[in-house]
Amino acid sequence: MNKLLNSSYWIIIFKFARRKKNILAFTLVSVLGFFLTLLAICVFKIEVADRELHDYGESLLTRIIMIEDEAKKTLMEIQSIEDASCSEGYIEKLRFIHLNATYITNLGYVSDAGVDCDVIFGKNSPPSLLPHSDFILNDGSLYWSSLSRNSENVGVRGISKDNAIVFIRKSEMADIYNRYPFNTSRIETYDGSFIFHNSPKNVDARQTKIASSEFSHSSNKRICNIERNLCVMVVGPFIAEWEIPYSIFFIAICGGIIFGVIMLPFIFFVESRPLLRQLRRDVKNGYISTVFQPLVRMSDGEVIGVEALARWSDEEGNVISPDVFIELAESDKLICDITKIIISKTLYALLSRLRDENEFYVSINISVQDLESDMFQDFLESETARYAISPSRVVLELTERSTMELAKIEMKVNALRQAGYRVFLDDFGSGYSGLAYLSQLPVDAIKVDKLFTQAVTTQSTGTILLHEICQIAQNMQIDLIFEGVETEEQAIMLSKIAPCQVGQGWLYGRPMEAYRIPRGNYTSLSSV
Repeated sequence: MNKLLNSSYWIIIFKFARRKKNILAFTLVSVLGFFLTLLAICVFKIEVADRELHDYGESLLTRIIMIEDEAKKTLMEIQSIEDASCSEGYIEKLRFIHLNATYITNLGYVSDAGVDCDVIFGKNSPPSLLPHSDFILNDGSLYWSSLSRNSENVGVRGISKDNAIVFIRKSEMADIYNRYPFNTSRIETYDGSFIFHNSPKNVDARQTKIASSEFSHSSNKRICNIERNLCVMVVGPFIAEWEIPYSIFFIAICGGIIFGVIMLPFIFFVESRPLLRQLRRDVKNGYISTVFQPLVRMSDGEVIGVEALARWSDEEGNVISPDVFIELAESDKLICDITKIIISKTLYALLSRLRDENEFYVSINISVQDLESDMFQDFLESETARYAISPSRVVLELTERSTMELAKIEMKVNALRQAGYRVFLDDFGSGYSGLAYLSQLPVDAIKVDKLFTQAVTTQSTGTILLHEICQIAQNMQIDLIFEGVETEEQAIMLSKIAPCQVGQGWLYGRPMEAYRIPRGNYTSLSSV
């Protein structure tokens, strides 16, 4: 599980997937993932629509019950007023009751003649006439679907019992309708004999046409409260599963790719087994080759060293990315053997250069497993002694992504430096503990990750951080090597920021065999 959460592991997986014979497997798995995602989206879409419709109906039913309860409570409060009907005190108490109401827009006193007084108009002379009620509720209250008076009560409903009446605004459920704009509804009695309210679209839910296609899914529900003699009929827009918008296809494509990516470790596991067997055999036989990339002093273009890089090809002659086979080697405990092969072949290939030229050095990558091995330093010292090469000509590059405890790394680094070898911190800035490494490890130089190097010509955060890294190196009196230098413009800018420092990248030369490493400055690399 820890390996799956490691970003460097996934980088290796992606590079492995770029091999031609793995592209087809990835494509087939991604296509399968596309159809599975599409199916999941269709099912999910239906479930979401069904749940949304249910929530819509429940919200409406809950709201109408709340309104009915408030209306009944308000009617009882009006009936409990002891003042003479429509007196100043009576109307004042009506207004006090109205202040505590949420859904009621007006209330008043009603007689056979009509509404004698109310909160908005006060005492009515003559009384405001009321039409015949539209429905009688369970408790005997009269219900009007629509009432109006002098434009003040336009769009209200009315409920009256005995001598009390309340007016309820028709927009009392507007917030619910706005939350579910594509659904329609109707509030009715349990037996459907009377319609209390239609949604603003005024769609009769029972008459809403449902697509008859067997490939369509229609959402409709009837939610009831039998005790209240209330039901809500809700209908959602029909969902045609095969009429899928482009956005859904895009999501399905992304899902397919993600599924393929998730399956990459499995493909990697299956495909890497024979590759690992071949790697074991080739490591045992020493079939790991080396190439070298120039390290150039940017102030005068002098080639002052090289970095040794491991290379390996499979049985078909395909070059395997170092990130892939190094990861395989580390997982199978082969990396120490590979490091030994690289050290031996590098010192032999560069024998004359490392003996004759005072400044020329070779930089060799080492892993945390090398540092953990008690035999690593002994082997390194025996090889340099064997070829009569000064330890000062050998640099060991340690990546800051190493997970070994810093205290142990510090002990190993000190031992190597005491033996005369220099230690560089590789890929500085790309890991998670660069400053911690710098504060505890006695390194001779840091190799700045190409992310910062290539940001030098832009106005970005990377440029700001690059300046800070250079300042830190200057304060600590350690050297800098800039990785990934690809253009003259980058080289010029870096030279201004950090004169006399070293650059490495395609501008100065791609990895090459030992005999092609030039003497002099990097301008002679143009033909390399």
